Amino acid sequence: SLQSQPITLPLMDTRGKTRILTMVDCPGHVQFHDESVAALRVVDGAVLCVDCVEGVTMHTEMLVRQILDEGLNFCLVVTRMDRLILELKLPPEDAYCKIRHLIDSVNVLVRKWGGVVGRKKYPLLDPSCNNVAFGSGLHGWCFTLSSFAQLCLDHVTDDDEDDEDYDEEDEMDNDNHNSNNKHHHPLNFHGSLGKNLPLEEFSKRLWGNTYLDPTTRTFKTKRTHCKPTPHSPTSSIQRTFVQYVLEPIYKLYSTCLGNENESSTNRILRSLGIYLSRDQLRSSARPLLRYTFRRLFGGGTATGGGGGSAGASGFVDMVFQHLPSPHAASHGKVARCYTGDLTSPLALHMISCSPQQSLSSSSSSSSMVTKSGNVHVPRSGTEMPWMMHVTKLYPNLSSGKSGGELSFDVFGRIYCGTVRSGDTVRILGEAYAPPLEEEDTSTAIVTNIKIPRGKNRWTSVPRARAGNWVLLEGVDKNIAKTATLVGMVSNKHKHKHDGSNNYGMNSGDGGNGNDNRYWNDPQQEPFHGARIFAPLQFPHAGGEAVMKLAIEPLNPSDLPKMVEGLRRVSKSYPMVRTRVEESGEHVLFGTGELYLDCVMHDLRHVFSDIEVKVADPVVGFRETVVETSSITCFASTGNKRNRLTMFAEPLDDGLADTLERGKINPQWDTKKTSRFFQSKYDWDLLSARSVWAFGDSPTHGPNILLDDTLPSDDNNPSSSLLSTCKNSIVQGFRWAMREGPLCEEPVRSTKIKLMNVTLAEKMVHRGGGQIIPTSRRVVHSSLLTATPRLMEPVYKLEIQCPGEIVDALSPVLNKRRGHVVQDGPIPGTPLCKVKAFLPVMDSFGFETDLRTYTQGKAMVHAVFDHWSIVPGDPLDRGIILHPLEPSPLQHLAREFLVKTRRRKGLSEDVSVVKFFDEEMRAQLDEE
Repeated sequence: SLQSQPITLPLMDTRGKTRILTMVDCPGHVQFHDESVAALRVVDGAVLCVDCVEGVTMHTEMLVRQILDEGLNFCLVVTRMDRLILELKLPPEDAYCKIRHLIDSVNVLVRKWGGVVGRKKYPLLDPSCNNVAFGSGLHGWCFTLSSFAQLCLDHVTDDDEDDEDYDEEDEMDNDNHNSNNKHHHPLNFHGSLGKNLPLEEFSKRLWGNTYLDPTTRTFKTKRTHCKPTPHSPTSSIQRTFVQYVLEPIYKLYSTCLGNENESSTNRILRSLGIYLSRDQLRSSARPLLRYTFRRLFGGGTATGGGGGSAGASGFVDMVFQHLPSPHAASHGKVARCYTGDLTSPLALHMISCSPQQSLSSSSSSSSMVTKSGNVHVPRSGTEMPWMMHVTKLYPNLSSGKSGGELSFDVFGRIYCGTVRSGDTVRILGEAYAPPLEEEDTSTAIVTNIKIPRGKNRWTSVPRARAGNWVLLEGVDKNIAKTATLVGMVSNKHKHKHDGSNNYGMNSGDGGNGNDNRYWNDPQQEPFHGARIFAPLQFPHAGGEAVMKLAIEPLNPSDLPKMVEGLRRVSKSYPMVRTRVEESGEHVLFGTGELYLDCVMHDLRHVFSDIEVKVADPVVGFRETVVETSSITCFASTGNKRNRLTMFAEPLDDGLADTLERGKINPQWDTKKTSRFFQSKYDWDLLSARSVWAFGDSPTHGPNILLDDTLPSDDNNPSSSLLSTCKNSIVQGFRWAMREGPLCEEPVRSTKIKLMNVTLAEKMVHRGGGQIIPTSRRVVHSSLLTATPRLMEPVYKLEIQCPGEIVDALSPVLNKRRGHVVQDGPIPGTPLCKVKAFLPVMDSFGFETDLRTYTQGKAMVHAVFDHWSIVPGDPLDRGIILHPLEPSPLQHLAREFLVKTRRRKGLSEDVSVVKFFDEEMRAQLDEE
């Protein structure tokens, strides 16, 4: 799938106990990494699936880093094991080495980026610890060493009981097999294992350098320590994983694929307790293998009628052994995701993962110490709202089939309380941050609660308790990407928790909240002052979508439908952004060509059902500076009573990336911020203490505004008034960072210093209408005098191809301004892995060209990696651009500038009059 899909399944473990497991199946393509980020934000643990042939890829590294950043425990599944046998045709010993190298490679990533879980370090992946599973989705089998050891010991126990029956069957078949030849059993354990071998001890000895001495029946760590026998010389003794796991699987494959005698195949399978019908035995290779392994590992019927857990019992044991329950994981999830005070009663209620609407005595028994040192103990029985974190919206296609408006089901995790159908809920958007921003809120009513069961399948329930992942219907209209849902607490119609069916609100309320005491009522603020869960960030996928597509409806009258379709697309895809240029052009941002293909398919056929015209794809640029402003720039307000003076300079290397990742909190006090910039970037004390704001985003902006004005004195009385205009100056700064002076693209990696101010004494003469546009204009003029440059996004490529065509990749990349940075073989395969960089602007059609050039032998994965300065001066008017001719390398910046401004409906060149006052222009002319 190319979108994540949640599913709740009852699965049976090896002890026969049924477990309820909610999983989110995420796509494996690197361009859809945002789906994995949205899923990892709400889950308690992760299961990482890695192809045993391809090994650790670029997307695997991104997923491991994201899992570690979220602080999740995770297990590993080595998938597509059938490729080792059927495609690579590796001997069992070589297959073991290949698998071990893959597991070690993942452990290297864990050691490199892993932090701590609680007070412990991340545990390494080890099959003997039962946190690694092996499987093949194509042929329907999966096992861990523990479940396979149980299978082995079961056959050891059954061998003695079935010996006589097996001998009689051999005589009746008379197929040149004698009853003493037990080596035709694919699982040949008879006479080699003891009957009283503990399961846990045996499973631990099925991995690593462990050998079973055929003479003493003891395990050895070296092959040379084993005593040879006439039938088993030392050189023929295999590792236990090879002897008891891989060789039986290899023999089953050879039996099903290479044995043309139906009766012989049936006899061998029946010896293992695998009973197949005649039609199943005569089926083709893939169904026969699926029937065989499902019956071997699953314990159900060969046709799959034994339930949905066929072959998954070992997987279920692994998940419930190594991944925490919702109750155990809630503390870490709240600490990492919740932006509010973790010592508040509401946060403690979420940490306890309590399904009750009232604060339990256990939660209230622990005192909370505030930052001021005051100790607050909440009262037991205080009524609390339920809280839910929404990270993904799925289109409800059934709502559109009946002729109604297409709606979305919101998917999220319930942290506390119990959600009931009919509840009134307050929706907190991503921009909600009281007391600064309190407008991004709305109210809705939950009309349905669903348990997800796969794509477009669900089961409705009347209520859902804390710790569950559910789909809610009826609350999607005011949710853009993610949201925090807070149940409203009713004063007159409280929910009962005595087992009665009071699932919804009282019908007399009408859902209008007239008789409700809202959670954010001033009197209830100490208990119900909820804050949002942090919005999704995508640092390992470049942080944002950079590929841009301009679209318009084929029929102009369908413009409203297209706009509504774009709004729905933005809801459905976490990293999609939409924008309307000043020219009226609608622009769609995505991570790559395949990503945008899927988005456009949904826009045309799912969300709007209209014909859409698409322009040639382009990329989003960034504007920056490479030198300090040549002169100090100033600008006066329209009433000539205020003046601002600034200059610009580039930021320190790596600081912009640090700001974008949110490593610096704007809420830090001055001392903490000062220590950070002094220790990390060697700033002086005065500059480190003068940080005013980040832009264009208040929390993740890659630009900094500094206040370098002198303290107020008799010669400069305006400095004492500066604090009254700070917000207006910051707003103008962020406006300028959002739309730069070159081509109205965002500005990046720039430091703006406010050097001097002249302000009117009366407040009416220095209001926001005067200061904000002036601040924007002086920032733009500072950027234009600091050698401005354009920046373009660059893809990081990972190409998998045969070794003989590696040298042929460089010419293809060089034609597109790309270059190879590393190449090497993939161990155990004839393939090589090539890492390269390629500008996104030159990546369109690259994958198609490369496959054509290599006759389909190369596979490309690309993800946005960094920003790079475009060669050339974008303001050089002496450059002449020739249409339909490729520009030289030093002319690219000018070409990108002109074409971008034309596309946006701007003049071809930057107007000096727009950004410089007359006095400034006169000063520039003099210099």
